[in-house]
Amino acid sequence: MSRSGKPRIDYITGKFGGVDKITPGHQRLTGLGKAVGIDFNFGAIEVQPNSLDAHRLIGWASNEGKADALVENLFADFFVNGVNLANRASLADAAGRAGMDAAKVSADLASGKDEELVAKQAQAASASGIGGVPFFVFANKVALSGAQDSEVISSAIDQALATAS
Repeated sequence: MSRSGKPRIDYITGKFGGVDKITPGHQRLTGLGKAVGIDFNFGAIEVQPNSLDAHRLIGWASNEGKADALVENLFADFFVNGVNLANRASLADAAGRAGMDAAKVSADLASGKDEELVAKQAQAASASGIGGVPFFVFANKVALSGAQDSEVISSAIDQALATAS
């Protein structure tokens, strides 16, 4: 995907076959989100971002102990407010709200710092069969992809524990 991302409708159509194919999933996630205080607004998302810069930023935030706050900001910006995360200024703003130096983040994003590292990590994940998020591996035995109900996650953990003995 280009650095500027692509129109969300084009992304959904290409990946899922059309908006009608993803609507039930969005409705399910919206209901699950409401139950825990998250107001998903999938209709506000106009651009599906290339996530290379966001992943670079998350790595830097992790080094500063600020990854949790940053990821919360990025998720809220994207899934609730429809912020274009392909826009580096939006990423720097999210970083600043997480307690990072937004000016330094802007400079690092512009510099290409860690682009090759993150690209290699993405290739390794893809080669391992990881194609969606979230993606969980329990006890190196059971993998779970995508947003799941707590019962499904619990079952996967139980299965992993049973096979680990």
